[in-house]
Amino acid sequence: MTTKLLCIAMFITLAFLPQYGKCQNGSIFGMVQDTNNYKPMAYSSVYLIKKDAVLYRTQFVNTKNEFRFSQLPADTYRLLITRPSYADYEEEIVLGENESKNLGSISLLSKENLLREVLIKDRMAIRIKGDTTEFLVDSFLTNKTSNVEDLLKKLPGIQVD
Repeated sequence: MTTKLLCIAMFITLAFLPQYGKCQNGSIFGMVQDTNNYKPMAYSSVYLIKKDAVLYRTQFVNTKNEFRFSQLPADTYRLLITRPSYADYEEEIVLGENESKNLGSISLLSKENLLREVLIKDRMAIRIKGDTTEFLVDSFLTNKTSNVEDLLKKLPGIQVD
């Protein structure tokens, strides 16, 4: 009797095993590199997060700067790569059944280079054209209930009696 039950259990297990393997054949892989300083990026943290914000898998980049997540079910994932002193990399990936996604080389940006150059453009509050002086009204703070007289009092070089 027990050998029959054992045989039935093995048959059921073997019957459903290929189907289980088919539904989880997807993979996501790629490389992590630093294009600015050419430093090795091994041991960077790579996270695979499901669409419902649940951490699904995590791993470190290997010594060849590569990562690979195998046997993934079809779903929408968010890939997050972090490394100290580098900006986080984030990408949304939609993975179909039996699909492999090669993300290629992913470049991480150094945080010291993120704000290297700041360009501030401002409109000129006062512009002189020949004998005409133009004032940009938005540049002078007044209350919402102010009238033209209050604005003219704030303009430089203008006196109101």
